[in-house]
Amino acid sequence: MGEEATGGGTDRTGQEEKIGALPEDILKPEEGKHAIEKPKQRHRLRTTLIVLAIIIAGVAIAAAATGVYAVPGVSALLGTDSPRDLGVQASSEGLASTLEKTPWTLEGDPADYTIFNRKEFIGSVNIDHQLTSEELTSFLNEYLQNDPYVSNVQVKMVEGGIEASGMVKKYVNAPVYVRAGITKVSEKSIDLTLEKAEIGRLPVSEKYLQMAEDYLEDLVNSRMAQNPGFSIKTLEYHDGYDVFEGTVPETVRVTGGSDWWNGL
Repeated sequence: MGEEATGGGTDRTGQEEKIGALPEDILKPEEGKHAIEKPKQRHRLRTTLIVLAIIIAGVAIAAAATGVYAVPGVSALLGTDSPRDLGVQASSEGLASTLEKTPWTLEGDPADYTIFNRKEFIGSVNIDHQLTSEELTSFLNEYLQNDPYVSNVQVKMVEGGIEASGMVKKYVNAPVYVRAGITKVSEKSIDLTLEKAEIGRLPVSEKYLQMAEDYLEDLVNSRMAQNPGFSIKTLEYHDGYDVFEGTVPETVRVTGGSDWWNGL
């Protein structure tokens, strides 16, 4: 038994010596065959860092997509550092044309006008005109140049309503886009349907879209009802222009202060 064990050990040693004597390139792949793949190592730290990078990038993109925070590079890439471009340009020619078509007198400096400052409306004058998207956009940018709430406004007339974009400087501090249908209901009221709205590039949910629609419709109709010199006979929106016939105040005068409900 002992001799057999000894003999067996000798045989194994001889085999190991033979294997050790094999050419070094015996384990190399033959020419034309794929190399032997080594087992892949798990780089846990590297994987963790990659996941964290993706999470951070996702948060940055989400923040930039809302437009609330100007994330360097990302906001510009997503177009959330400025309002949606509707292809409508304000111009001095568009402003002059609007003022020529509109028979009212706006007293004071255009820089004194804002959306919500108090104004006095005097008298009434008939109006029957068409305004283009460029003309209305030019007028709004001139008379809202110092407005604390909005800037860089564009309004594009479309069939049955409008598209509008601009920077909202308070509350959300973001570019906002709206598409709305507008139809006349009576001489001093309209029906407003918000078809789409975005803050940054994120769509507003149906729930909040309905809330905004109800609020804006009540706001507009309340202002028209409180303005004795204003009335609507015809109101139509077409691609690139609107048609308005009715009456507007003969004179508008800024009286100072801010009034959420009674501004222009």
